[in-house]
Amino acid sequence: MPYPSREPEHWSFTCLDVGAFQVWSDAHRAVRIHMDEILPATLDYANELGIETVVIFGFHRNGAPAGMAPEEVLNTLFKAAERAAAAGIVLALETEDGYWTDTGENQARIIETLNHRSLRANWDPGNAFCAGDNPYPTGYSSLRKYIRHVHFKDVRRLPDGKAEFVVNGEIDWPGQVKALVHDGYDGFISIETHQRPKVASAKASFERLKALIEDVQ
Repeated sequence: MPYPSREPEHWSFTCLDVGAFQVWSDAHRAVRIHMDEILPATLDYANELGIETVVIFGFHRNGAPAGMAPEEVLNTLFKAAERAAAAGIVLALETEDGYWTDTGENQARIIETLNHRSLRANWDPGNAFCAGDNPYPTGYSSLRKYIRHVHFKDVRRLPDGKAEFVVNGEIDWPGQVKALVHDGYDGFISIETHQRPKVASAKASFERLKALIEDVQ
């Protein structure tokens, strides 16, 4: 979701102001619920299950140009990392098109700025590709030392400029997997299936990832 502005919008008609204020107020309430209720409950569940990493998102830009996230977004992410640290858990900020973490470079910039031991990256080359990033080697080179978890899926660019998730696409996954091994990455690579039929595409993606890892070994 987008992070709400500091002040509600103002309109020339009072009735519209009331509506705008309600939307703005609801958005701030949603942030508080996520921070004060959903996040603590998630951390508790993670501890019960013995999970050390929880993937989070870094707020939708809501049409704002890509770049450094606003101060209020950074403050919220830092508070979330503080709560995760108290629970002994690391938050992995996911790459996502349309969000403040849309590319490897922008993702790394936020993590570097906040400089918190409990905030790292969930690297998703597929989502970075959708945002116009060159995931490997460009995006990865910016983010490599912060990666805590990796999502595996591939993408291709259609003639109309849209992106389509496929089993074998345009991302240099052979190079990416080799780089992860070379750099000593010892975390998980999770298959994230966005294609249908899901079971068949998941199996095909698994076989491809398995082959890529075997090639490196």
